[in-house]
This record gives sequence, C-alpha cells and structure tokens, in this order.
Amino acid sequence: MVKAFNDDLPYDQFVRAQLAGDLMDEKTRVRTLPALGFLGQGPWFYDNGAVEVTRADERHDRIDVVSRGFLGLTVGCARCHDHKYDPIPTKDYYAMAGVFASTTYKEYPQVPQSVVDEYTALEKKLKNKQKMMGEFMQTESKQLSESLALQASKYMQAVWNVKGEPKADLNDVIEKNKLDYELMQRWIRFLERPPRHYPFLKDWQAFMQDKTQKTATAAEAKKLADEFQSLLLDVLAERKALNEENEIILAKANPTTKKKSRSSSPTNS
Repeated sequence: MVKAFNDDLPYDQFVRAQLAGDLMDEKTRVRTLPALGFLGQGPWFYDNGAVEVTRADERHDRIDVVSRGFLGLTVGCARCHDHKYDPIPTKDYYAMAGVFASTTYKEYPQVPQSVVDEYTALEKKLKNKQKMMGEFMQTESKQLSESLALQASKYMQAVWNVKGEPKADLNDVIEKNKLDYELMQRWIRFLERPPRHYPFLKDWQAFMQDKTQKTATAAEAKKLADEFQSLLLDVLAERKALNEENEIILAKANPTTKKKSRSSSPTNS
C-alpha cells in the first residue's frame, strides 16, 4: 500500500494487483505479489468437520472485503437471497464466489527445505524425549508417593514433637530422626490446615488442640500417626487395584479402535 502511493501507481493497476497479482506480467509480478496479502490474510479455518460450510465462510469474507473495498457495496445478503433494490443479486454473488473457489491454501517456509527437515527431525526427537521424561516423572512420582506413605507416621510424630508441649527445636528433631527438611516443612503446613478440609484428620486435629492442656502424650501421637499411615496405605492399595482393573477393561473394550485424524491445514471442497 505504501509503495503504491510512493510510486504513484494508477488505481486500476493497484486493484488488479490486489485481486490477481500472481497473474500479472512476469516482469512486474515480483512487485505485485505482496498485494495478494489483501485477500490472503483472510480467515482460513483449521480442523473443522463441516468443510463445505467453512470453505463457504472463507469465500464469503473475501467477497465482502472486495465488494466493500472496491464497489462500495455490502452484498452479504445475496449469499442467501435477492433484495429487490440491491444491484448485486445472488447470481452475481456466486459468480464472485466461483472465482475465489479456485483459491488453494498453501504454506511456504521462509527457510530452505533442508532447514525445515532438520527442524522437524529435532522437534520429533524433542517430543520423544519429553514423552520419556513425562513417563519417568510419572513413574517416579508414583513410587515416591508410595515410599513417603511409609514414612507418614514418623513425620507426624516429628510434627507433634515440634508443635506439642514442650516444643522441641525443629532442626534437632530433623537431625535426630534423619528427616528431610523440606518434607518436614510441608508436613507442618499440611497438618496446620483447617480440619474441615480433611475430615480424616479430625482425631489428629483434636489431639493437637489438646496439647495446650499438656494431657497429650507421645504414645497417643504415635497411635494416631500409625492409624493415619495405615489409612494411606489402604488407599494406595485400593487405587492400585482400581487402576489395574481399569486397564483390563480398556484393553478388552476395542483394541483396534484408532483415533480419527484430521488435516492440519484447510482444503478446498
């Protein structure tokens, strides 16, 4: 647009470049091709099941832009019906649509194909590594949760030692029981949360409330902590059994079923 003004390009040539810059004289085509961005930057719908409708919507946008920009008319209604006093009938609308129906969507890389191929190969390798890393993290997380569940009682008793009466020094408790500092902090925060969110901890919460009366004992803390750890292990065992059962059901469902694939780019219909 700016270059057309600077070059004082005649209006008729300007319009031709906007509509058919790729069909103009080869000597000047390199200068007129950018003008196709006027229409090329219109909507292209990806991965839509109603292909015929979306292709028609794409053409409609181009017809609307051309008619408004160069004819000073709105012809959108003509897509469905004629208006008695409108100069563009449905017949003319679809004559214009027929021109745009020949448009084919293409994507051109801005680098040599060898660079694209190398990038694609590296991207595939990266996705494979990310998949492996995700599977590794999932497996490690599962194993870690099972391992930490076996330590729940020990950490809960340590929390009681730190928060109960008399209060023990946090670092001393961690060092004495060979605990992980960060994990200990997380247990402290977890057990300090309001009991309404964790009804299975109500007995522990009541026990910790009683600490101010100095009637709570280490034996009681151990009993409640052991009960909670037992509950955790039961839940993990039940979850494992359910997962195994679900895997069997999924395997029997329909192993030959494949996901429906769709094109990654628009296609004409």
